[in-house]
Amino acid sequence: MKKFKKFVCAVLVAAVSACAVPTYQADAASISQLQQKRQNLASSTKKAKQEIANIKNKKLSAEQEMEAMDKVLTSIQAELDEATEDLNILTKQLEEAEKALQEATEKRDAQFALLGSRMRFLQQKGSSGYLEILFDAQSFSDLFLRMQYVNDIMGYDKEILEELEETQRTIEKKKKEIEKNKAEQEEVVKLQKEKLAEQQEIVNEKKALVASYQNDLSKYEQMVAANEKADKAVLNQIAKQQHRMQCTDGRHGAEGYRTGQGPDEDEVLDLLKKTRYGK
Repeated sequence: MKKFKKFVCAVLVAAVSACAVPTYQADAASISQLQQKRQNLASSTKKAKQEIANIKNKKLSAEQEMEAMDKVLTSIQAELDEATEDLNILTKQLEEAEKALQEATEKRDAQFALLGSRMRFLQQKGSSGYLEILFDAQSFSDLFLRMQYVNDIMGYDKEILEELEETQRTIEKKKKEIEKNKAEQEEVVKLQKEKLAEQQEIVNEKKALVASYQNDLSKYEQMVAANEKADKAVLNQIAKQQHRMQCTDGRHGAEGYRTGQGPDEDEVLDLLKKTRYGK
């Protein structure tokens, strides 16, 4: 019975040793290399995570700065819109002033032409023309009215002409004021546009910086994910190597059993359990 048990143990040990490889030392060295690889991956992952934290802080700071710059940009745009609206009003006022000046000039010229024609008439007729108007009077009262009429016409023409010239001078003065205000407002609009362009350039640079941070962040996150995946693969390789080494231990046990130095029944059963359950 005792011999039968020893025979069974030998068979079982031989079965376990069937999966073993003759490169026990090589497997041990391979496991050491794999473990070193895991350490390298862990170190790389640690550095990548540190970079991720650093980049996130920089990105957050840049985003906050960009948000503040956007508010400034919005404020400048509002100022530019207001300045442009004021410029449009001045442009319209200038157009109206130019139109009014043109009309006043035409009226003045027309009145001046009328007055000139009357004066030329009297000059051509001389004193006889003036006397002719008076001598045509039918009565003394009519004479008086004719004299008053001639004086009134001459005075009215002169008064109208003076009023038109005053109106023209006022419009010209107003026109010059509007032209000056418009020129100043155009300069304001120009400066606001330049200010807006400068601020927009700063915002664009900050946006590019944020995008760069995001790109770097994605690269490091991908690196971490790749390292974690590689680490799992290395762990799987280590497990396989350890399993092969257990099988090699079983083979050595079988040889020892044949020479009388092998494991007893309890050791064989324990070896089988380790091989089966990976413990």
